[in-house]
Amino acid sequence: MAWYTEQIFADFLNQNNNHAGAAKALLSILDENVFLTIGSSNYQGSKDVLEYLEQVFDAISSEQGFTAKPVFTVDSEGNRKKAVALFSKLEDYISWLFRIYSSIETWKIVSIIAERPDGYDMYYDSYIEGNYDDDGNAVSL
Repeated sequence: MAWYTEQIFADFLNQNNNHAGAAKALLSILDENVFLTIGSSNYQGSKDVLEYLEQVFDAISSEQGFTAKPVFTVDSEGNRKKAVALFSKLEDYISWLFRIYSSIETWKIVSIIAERPDGYDMYYDSYIEGNYDDDGNAVSL
């Protein structure tokens, strides 16, 4: 099973059944001062980060878009890192890896760093999309 934060992050990006519930679940695990970096763009604060991720959801949710899935990556030196990868629905291609870092004290997401997948070997985690109620509670994972 995917890790808790990566599961909710991927569910938010994939969720069409109850996207509002998945958004509330993601917002509940974002630190108020969370920081997201993608390319040369930076977003800070849970509202700005969620707003940006809503744009990502809109862009990838079509039949020609992407599916978010948790993965392990291994670089050329054998370093392992976890991430959520955006897999193309049309071809064997990953556009971005989202690295998620949480606070040890609160377990809330404090930083999300998006990077290109070049130079990494990918190992897939088992992932089944969860379902959420209107309050953001997981009905099933």
